[in-house]
Amino acid sequence: MPQTPTIYRWDDPGAPQSGNCTYSELVNILDKCLVTGYGSKLPLGWIKELNESLACSYKNLGSGHSVVFSSSTGLDDDKGVRVQSARNVIDADNLENTGWKQAFKVFKDKNIAWVVVGTDKAFYCFFCDVGSYDMPGTNHQSGFFVGDLANANTGDSGKFVAICSFISENEHLEGTSATSAYGTNIMFLNYAEQNALKGIKIYDADGGTEFSLYVPHELPFRTATPIPTTNIIPSNTLSKVHLFHKYYSSAIDINGTPIIESAITPAVRGSLPGLNSTLVGHPENMVWPATVNYGDNYLLLKAVNNIPNRLVLNIEVWDD
Repeated sequence: MPQTPTIYRWDDPGAPQSGNCTYSELVNILDKCLVTGYGSKLPLGWIKELNESLACSYKNLGSGHSVVFSSSTGLDDDKGVRVQSARNVIDADNLENTGWKQAFKVFKDKNIAWVVVGTDKAFYCFFCDVGSYDMPGTNHQSGFFVGDLANANTGDSGKFVAICSFISENEHLEGTSATSAYGTNIMFLNYAEQNALKGIKIYDADGGTEFSLYVPHELPFRTATPIPTTNIIPSNTLSKVHLFHKYYSSAIDINGTPIIESAITPAVRGSLPGLNSTLVGHPENMVWPATVNYGDNYLLLKAVNNIPNRLVLNIEVWDD
């Protein structure tokens, strides 16, 4: 059944702020959106499990799987927050069927304009620069997805993922500056070529411990330019961002079945809920967080590397 996402923003009345961008301050923002709410905003209804000083976890109401957030350095500092999915959380050091341990980072007075969009099954979190979309493309922006994939096969027990980046297994952002590491977020899909993608770790649909790498389907024939100069785009396309097996044409599953015929390790795993890629990019004179209308309203994500903004997130309805 389609779901209506809720939007949370840094400029809502009573919204928590990033402050000095420490682990505890950033996790407090997530906690308010997922569990406790703030002002007149109700929470998404996730269940908090771990609640340690430098590590916490949240379980969704869909697959019942979890995401674990922890300090990148083991201190309550501003060096970044680790993000990792887990099928089962026993304690901070005992997790089952984990995804890649990646990270996000927020810089004081820089990418502090946070937006969370989500449901009780999945959410996106963005920390971006306040201002127009034409700021330098190498400015550090943070954006990640956590939760159940949409349009997955019925009974797929591995559809819960946590994705900060598709380009690397591990993200060590402790030494990252505010003007570097522009690829360490999901918005890098605006720019990345398929051969540059590491892929994300997704476990087999039968609940086992085998996993494969999945990469996002994109439009490989798109050109990097031009960028529209007006706010009127007469025609465009919206393409869901599906995740497909990185080696679907040649790999086999644990039983020896070709991936293209496998129900255990499906060739296509599902899609990132609400996220779409457009053929034509969007003007850079809009101000974050801007919306565009394609029948429904969509949040226009920040771009990287000074290329057109093509990623848009539906903020009215998501596929289940």
